[in-house]
Amino acid sequence: MNRILEVDFPNARVVVRTGVINLDVSGRVFAARLFYAPDPSSQSICSIGGNVAENSGGAHCLKYGFTTTHVLGLEVVLSDGSLVHFGGKALDAPGYDLAGVFVGSEGTLALPTEIILRLVKRPECIRTLLAAFPSTNEAGAAVSDIIAAGMLPAAIEMMDNLAIQCRGSRGPRELSELWGPAPRRTRWSARGSRSLDDSRQRDCRSNGASEIRLAQSEGERALVWKGRKAAFAAMGRISPNYIVQDGVIPRTALPQVMSEIERLSQEAGVRVAMCFTPATAISIRWFSTTAASPVRKKPPKPFPTVFSNCASLLAAR
Repeated sequence: MNRILEVDFPNARVVVRTGVINLDVSGRVFAARLFYAPDPSSQSICSIGGNVAENSGGAHCLKYGFTTTHVLGLEVVLSDGSLVHFGGKALDAPGYDLAGVFVGSEGTLALPTEIILRLVKRPECIRTLLAAFPSTNEAGAAVSDIIAAGMLPAAIEMMDNLAIQCRGSRGPRELSELWGPAPRRTRWSARGSRSLDDSRQRDCRSNGASEIRLAQSEGERALVWKGRKAAFAAMGRISPNYIVQDGVIPRTALPQVMSEIERLSQEAGVRVAMCFTPATAISIRWFSTTAASPVRKKPPKPFPTVFSNCASLLAAR
């Protein structure tokens, strides 16, 4: 169940068993300048089957979409033991989108055995920028300015102060990455590439960025992303136990929600570290850390309140 069964380079398709590791798919097609776009933080160890069950996203879902965008077909076993096929290798199969219904169903409908994935052409030019801000409010404002300027980054990620401290540094950070054609192309000239870099840096500095770094090599880029993708494991440096919760809110509601989470955190005496994708609707993942004790059966008291308060904010808009 962990084999790549077929790679169709001309049509950018790959057929895999459910146990294939996410990152291994991109590794298999790297020489053909293709890659599999969904890249959850655990992509070096998570399986395609698990990604399909949860409709996993990742840092680059801003531009490329979630797993459901890249799953074209499935072979599944129903509860009565029958084998059925949803979708196929065509980009838009006729009939109902049963593959789309299945992706994200968390194993409640059937068990997948084979998955047909869509591959994407690897960009010729990647520009990765890391900026440090006094607070998440300034970082969020920089994101709004970047998007308002007409740039659609392949990824924008933010980490708050506590999440950064777990990695041995300080201050909220924003990670932005632009993907596009190589500088030799007319519409992405060397001058144009520098102009986009200058524009992003100007938006960051105008919102109080105290430090800006532009990755100069693939090695530097990988090191920057390693810091973000290791956020889960890094929580172990400050607490033996933590609880993870996700919420999605409009970008414009970020300051209110962040302030409310901070207030509840101080009120309950529970430390909260946050990582989020702030470019469209914000997906916030917060880690509530607890003291050394048996694993809690329920989340700390303030966090159901976070969800109800977020809902109240949305209802009032």
